Amino acid sequence: MPLKWSLPNFLFASRGIFAAGALLLSAGFSVHALAENSGNPALDARASAGYFTYKSLYALSNDTGLRYDYQAAIYGGNSRSIGMFMRGNMQSANFALVSKKLDSSALDFIIRMHIGPMYFGPMVGMANFKFTDASGTVFDLNQRHYGGNFGFEADIMRGAVVRLDGLVTNQYDAKEVSNQTIKMGMRMEGDLGFDFKFAKNFGFVVGGKYITYTLESAKEVITMPYGGLMAAFDF
Repeated sequence: MPLKWSLPNFLFASRGIFAAGALLLSAGFSVHALAENSGNPALDARASAGYFTYKSLYALSNDTGLRYDYQAAIYGGNSRSIGMFMRGNMQSANFALVSKKLDSSALDFIIRMHIGPMYFGPMVGMANFKFTDASGTVFDLNQRHYGGNFGFEADIMRGAVVRLDGLVTNQYDAKEVSNQTIKMGMRMEGDLGFDFKFAKNFGFVVGGKYITYTLESAKEVITMPYGGLMAAFDF
């Protein structure tokens, strides 16, 4: 489902993270300027699909379906210590037993610093949630949010990486198409994933996600195994 947003407003609201990103990138290059040039900036892109189980107290029903995730990243500084990420996802949950449906999509921008196997950093993003029932649209919510990304990744063998990733977001601005007030609480995501290279620049990813948030005080939980492809390039 396409996101609905205003580019000028979003850029104005997210100016802080871009300023922080510029400072972190500058710091990353400065810190490593005296070190041996052992790494180069790199591009990373990946896309995956997962089969989710959605347990919704808001819809009073459960559903299964497909979710699609994609990511593009650029790393700076020696040893790739600073990363700038764009992540997106889309899914559609069709609660057939109660004739309800929730379509959602999100786009996040993340700046993070790597210190050894650990990483952390701020993020901002935007999302759209459209809930319908047998009578039509219940709400159509355009949301902006902020939060943090943190995690751990390490080599487990040649060409294989294990990753434990966490994301916490909180809504700071929302507009519902028909001017309703829709309350969405803190969103938490956990991702245990593995990257396996089958060629110099290409590989596949597998893993599992756990996602939870509140919608009008009702707890929503999504669990999902996933698999996909990745590409990484040095330059």
